Amino acid sequence: MPFITDKVLRQLRDVKVFTIDILIRLLHCSMRTAGRRLRNLSAFTSYNHNAKYHVLPDIPQFDEHGIWRYKDIGFSRHGNLTRTVRYLVDHSPEGITAQQMCAILGVTAASLYTFFRNIPGIAAHRDGQTLVFFSAQAESRTLQIARRCESNVPLRSADAVLVLVDRIKHPDDTIEQCVRRLRHQSAAITPHAVRLLLERHGIVKKTAEKP
Repeated sequence: MPFITDKVLRQLRDVKVFTIDILIRLLHCSMRTAGRRLRNLSAFTSYNHNAKYHVLPDIPQFDEHGIWRYKDIGFSRHGNLTRTVRYLVDHSPEGITAQQMCAILGVTAASLYTFFRNIPGIAAHRDGQTLVFFSAQAESRTLQIARRCESNVPLRSADAVLVLVDRIKHPDDTIEQCVRRLRHQSAAITPHAVRLLLERHGIVKKTAEKP
């Protein structure tokens, strides 16, 4: 029975991402044996491309969401696409929109709207033109919806004027700098509220965060 040699491991690391056919050729083994070797290696399997691609566990550099993408191939530390979507929804403080989900996963919304709707454990909700996903667990969903409603409350006119005047005075400063200057005047002036206001007025690009 073929084993994974150091030479084979080096070859797999050189290509970074590989298919089961490549492993079969390197090991001169059957499909079933190659599948067992993949499990022994604890290799990650792509959540797109019909789970066609694999990668050794020490190769991916996962981001804060547990996602690593190589070209257009996506891998998740949480498992397949269903488990990954459920994780992202469950760990989102105020739910997550389909657009945000697709940006994280690197997939198109059009191809996955139906898929998202049919995942057990999440609840889809239409908020105007935006499709938002919440946890299917009642307690978690209630908290997510409450946080989302709170975060989307617009600033009062007086607070909005303070922010806009500050932007005129400090056009190159970050949103966080603006909030630090104004928070003592109103607790409602938060980074999220300021960003919503600036986006509404079409001037958010002027507040791009400094590196």
